[in-house]
Amino acid sequence: MPKLPEQFQGLNLLGCLFNTFIYIEISGTGGSAFRPMYAKFLDEASEILSEYQLKEGAERFRDSGKIWSEIAASALPDFWPTLKRIRELSFEKNRIFEEQKIGALERMRNINIELDNLMKEAEKDLQKKELAALLDDLKYKIFKCYAIEEQAFKMLSF
Repeated sequence: MPKLPEQFQGLNLLGCLFNTFIYIEISGTGGSAFRPMYAKFLDEASEILSEYQLKEGAERFRDSGKIWSEIAASALPDFWPTLKRIRELSFEKNRIFEEQKIGALERMRNINIELDNLMKEAEKDLQKKELAALLDDLKYKIFKCYAIEEQAFKMLSF
């Protein structure tokens, strides 16, 4: 990823990190980039078709799902307080939305205000801070996930 800091800086990098988190953990069904849901499908297909390899593939996708969640968390890491808070508020906003309780809209609006302020602060931070640790951690986890999913696809290619 040597060109990433050149191509994505400030707001562009923040958008990339934020969307990585959102699309892996919040958008869709069940988080972890849909891997647990797909693993469950493979388990059911394994039983119906009596194909043990599908069960093995399901295990690999459960493993990769954990790594996908790690990738999402690494995009908005704990060691960077502003990004960590953005991650926490995003989970909270999603929880409030899904519960649909009285007062949810107002609570979500308040979270949006805090998120807007944090995004401005994070944009400035990303222009000042050293990004190597953040990007190296993401790269390591992406390659780890790739290796697991490569095994899974080989198991499913029978």
